[in-house]
Amino acid sequence: PPRRPPDRGCRRDLRSAAGAAPAAGDMYEFDRNNVLGYFKNVATVVLVFAATYATCYFVFGQPFAVPNGNVFAVVLVWALGHVGGFIAVQCRIPALLGMLIIGAVVTNLPGDIFRAYKPSWESKIKSFGLATILMRAGLKIDYVKAFSQSPTTTTLLGVVPVILEGFLDSAVFYALYGMPWLMAATAGFLLSPISPTVLVTGMLDLQKKHYGEQRSIPSVEMAAAGVDVTVGIALYAIFQSLAIQQASGEPDAWVLARGPASIGLGAVSALLGGLLCGCTTLFKTKWSRTALVFSLGQLFNFVYYAFQMPGGGALSSIGVAGMASLCWTFGLPRAFGLSQGPNENHRLLVDHHLSVFWIHVMQPLLFCSIGASIDFSRIPASVLPLALVVIASGSAMRVLAAAA
Repeated sequence: PPRRPPDRGCRRDLRSAAGAAPAAGDMYEFDRNNVLGYFKNVATVVLVFAATYATCYFVFGQPFAVPNGNVFAVVLVWALGHVGGFIAVQCRIPALLGMLIIGAVVTNLPGDIFRAYKPSWESKIKSFGLATILMRAGLKIDYVKAFSQSPTTTTLLGVVPVILEGFLDSAVFYALYGMPWLMAATAGFLLSPISPTVLVTGMLDLQKKHYGEQRSIPSVEMAAAGVDVTVGIALYAIFQSLAIQQASGEPDAWVLARGPASIGLGAVSALLGGLLCGCTTLFKTKWSRTALVFSLGQLFNFVYYAFQMPGGGALSSIGVAGMASLCWTFGLPRAFGLSQGPNENHRLLVDHHLSVFWIHVMQPLLFCSIGASIDFSRIPASVLPLALVVIASGSAMRVLAAAA
């Protein structure tokens, strides 16, 4: 039977999602001829948020207390992240760089402003943000288009640069820092995977400007980014388990098997989670699909995190989103009528929702947290030049490998 056409609100959502996802810097841009209007809107949001926060303080008490409440510390980091992003965009530099800088500057000021920011919370916020990035990467990538048009190029671009950069970084870590080989390899493959957020955002900007469309360069790059991250995570997990085994000095079958096991379990979790997301007869609304992808990605991430298998958590986060995207594209699973049929718009809408959440909430919180973790008083002066050597050599190897 013919299906009812989407309502006007749905069509509006599809038009919004079909274009480029909102960029991080867009929310900090304003019309120079209407500065007062922009700051009136900001003031409105601030007043509503302040009233809500005050209500929470009187309901929940100490965690929301100023300045020593733990929740207040999280809110402070998030707010400063937005301030840093705003300043950076006005200076014509990337917003995330401003968020990193303001976090590093404030944490190194006298007074220990972030004293209530619990390290355990900071670690989990970073893991939460990483999972969000990976889910966005999994949804952004059009694997079908990339692998059907340029399968060899996509595969090589996703596999060769990350492996060569990882091993070169490992050699540099070994030579400069005197690390054991396995620990150096763990550090090398922790550093070598690309950042999906930066690359995918840049490729979408190229798509919007119609650069490289004839040769599908943006699609190939984004698909290769997914492969790159997956390979990097897998090798990191394997070398990490081997390094822990070496450091313990005693044979431990579980420690040795944890790396490969985390990759296998992460792949299985991604497959099952993606198939569940594809059951569009159960999850009929756009928000239910978004909530399911997001909650499964975070659930898998923190379950594997709890069992000390971070590689499996990261792999399942990007995998569940990528698998869900494929299921929606091909109308899977077809058994028992669980899918309503192929619909590319499901991926676009979920991606749009996650993009909005990322830009307004997680990006300022994550990158300001990363900046806040940099305490210059604890970093020896000799470390920074050596770190720059590692980064420069790895970047040079990646450029050469990608060009070749």
